[in-house]
Amino acid sequence: MVCTAGALGAAGALGPYFSVEVAADEPGWLELAALVDEPGRMRDRVAVTRSLLADRCGLPAAAVAERPAASIWFLGLAARLVSPALGAAVVTGTVPLIAAGDVRWRPVDGGPTPIAVTGGRARHGSTSDDLAHLLYDHVVTTTVSPLAGAAGREFRLSPRVLWGNVASSVAGAATMIGVARPDLAARATQLAASLLSRGSLAGTGRYVDAGAAGSEPSFRRNNCCLFYRLPGGGTCGDCVLLSKGAPGLNG
Repeated sequence: MVCTAGALGAAGALGPYFSVEVAADEPGWLELAALVDEPGRMRDRVAVTRSLLADRCGLPAAAVAERPAASIWFLGLAARLVSPALGAAVVTGTVPLIAAGDVRWRPVDGGPTPIAVTGGRARHGSTSDDLAHLLYDHVVTTTVSPLAGAAGREFRLSPRVLWGNVASSVAGAATMIGVARPDLAARATQLAASLLSRGSLAGTGRYVDAGAAGSEPSFRRNNCCLFYRLPGGGTCGDCVLLSKGAPGLNG
């Protein structure tokens, strides 16, 4: 039986968004709950995101609206929480059962947020539906959902935007798994599709036929992360606005 550390370690080989540490002994690590219980910490992270986005555009931070910046920040953090668990499920067939109290994070200015998991167990799933059930109940509900609620309250972001961001993170992680391990691409997509049919993720998007022979289906959101509201933002590759004729960042 694969333990939590073993499952997460196997996922870490897929890339930086799948990598987690299994201890947080050094100074600077904070509990995940700090982002929920101390709104000032979340506001600080969003302020950093605004500054980074403004720098890329050569603009002052005030020129970047707070709500889109908060949405982009949340999307990035959601990706760091769901990707390792999804990767572990695809690679090892087990899901780390991660409570919010098991997760630590460390603030950085740019790049993927460092994540550490200090405890928890792992459970085997025989099918994609079994694994999706475990992922939703023991990762999405326990770690992502409280953050979505806090971000919605603090920045007036709708549940549709926030859960669409989580869906985009899940689908993006599945795509990255397929890039790193083409032999696991179909398994990753199947598991992501099953996960996206559950609870608050249901109705956030859909997989559509990619068209090319042998290629995996692509994900299309039913909502927008608000990136288009940033100066020069455009739309992301999975955005609902693409179906309405808006130019996409990815072609």
